[in-house]
Amino acid sequence: EDFDAFWQSIFAQQKSVPENFKMTELPALTTGEYSFYAVQCDNINGKKVYGYLRLPRGKGPFPLLVYVEGHGRGQNLEVFQEHCQNVSRYCTGKVAALTISVHAFSPPESDAEYKKFFAEYLEKCPGGNYWLSGLDGDDMSKTFFVQAISGAVRLCNLVCALPVIDQKRITC
Repeated sequence: EDFDAFWQSIFAQQKSVPENFKMTELPALTTGEYSFYAVQCDNINGKKVYGYLRLPRGKGPFPLLVYVEGHGRGQNLEVFQEHCQNVSRYCTGKVAALTISVHAFSPPESDAEYKKFFAEYLEKCPGGNYWLSGLDGDDMSKTFFVQAISGAVRLCNLVCALPVIDQKRITC
């Protein structure tokens, strides 16, 4: 019953937090065809949201494919590059790609770094379970899932608002 009201209250809370949207170019990956960026913004409860963005060079707007990483190998630069290779393999035109990490830490570059960093991250979580974080409290906005979902929506909306993104061709 209160599903819509709950999410409206979360997004209202989020509106009071400055976006602080940042795109930092990754020159080592940028090519003649694509520019690569690390992206981030602020979220509720003092958390940040992180991801990677690949933008085609040339005249847009371009369609956008969004990935939200949540499990398995997790989010890191190696995984994002694999996603971009898949996009290039299966799409004939130029397509922008965004990947969003559900974890509130800047994604490391490699799988090995991710595994190490994630192990340290888990040690700081109550009981070693990040996904249970905040469920024992009264403020549902502090749960892992609410912060992950609200953050992913915010970062996605900020990237989708870029003039180089075709608002009518966005998919997950």
